[in-house]
Amino acid sequence: MTSESKEDTEPWIEDKGVEYAYAYDPDGVLMKSLGIRGIPHAVLVDPYGQIVWRGHPMTLDADAVAPLLADALETPMWEWPAEASRLRETIVAGKFGMAIKMAGEQQSEELRTKAPSMLRKLVDGKVAGFTAMIEDLDVNVAEASAGSVALAVEGLPEADKVASLRARLGNDEKLAAAKKVFARIDEIRAGMPDTREKALALDLEKLNGWIDELEATAEDFAEKAPGRAATSTVEDLDRLRNFIEKERAAQARDQGGSE
Repeated sequence: MTSESKEDTEPWIEDKGVEYAYAYDPDGVLMKSLGIRGIPHAVLVDPYGQIVWRGHPMTLDADAVAPLLADALETPMWEWPAEASRLRETIVAGKFGMAIKMAGEQQSEELRTKAPSMLRKLVDGKVAGFTAMIEDLDVNVAEASAGSVALAVEGLPEADKVASLRARLGNDEKLAAAKKVFARIDEIRAGMPDTREKALALDLEKLNGWIDELEATAEDFAEKAPGRAATSTVEDLDRLRNFIEKERAAQARDQGGSE
């Protein structure tokens, strides 16, 4: 995935002879949803849609990948027979409940015998992941995922549990408080300078106030998504403060020398 333009990407793809699939994420939606702050960044997803590893791609090796292939379908989706086109479209649309029923009616023995189990585990993973988001107070990601999770379990017993979890998004006090925290973090980050000149013009008292505020937030939401987001922002603010202090000190020395 890249946030760069097609004009910048295509020549690089051709020059490097890239053979792997690639796609565009111009607004960085995927990066934000996964909490990625640095690139390159690799995410390893098992056959059931669960993230089982993440980090710098240079540290990912075959030993980490091989065990996860055991339950994968041998035939990749893009090579399924023509009669399985509706099943493929249904899975791509995220309608797993409907796809489970369709999979059991396939002519292909592999799809008929293995696909229902694969899809069932995809559903389990979706529900478990959504539940974890709610418990982690990761409210923005949960809200963004709620529709797709509901669609995935439509017609399945898990639909009632997902509906209950979605209801919590609208009436749970802790989740409401978490949403305010994320909004405040976004507000603070929007106020962070993006140039050297703006950084040097920033009031350090204001910056220190942000740090104190977010340190208190991190303590209030320890071990939860809002707390981690607050801690990460404090780290960025602390680096910004150190930069400003060093630059101002250097300016003061330069001015003293010129005098």
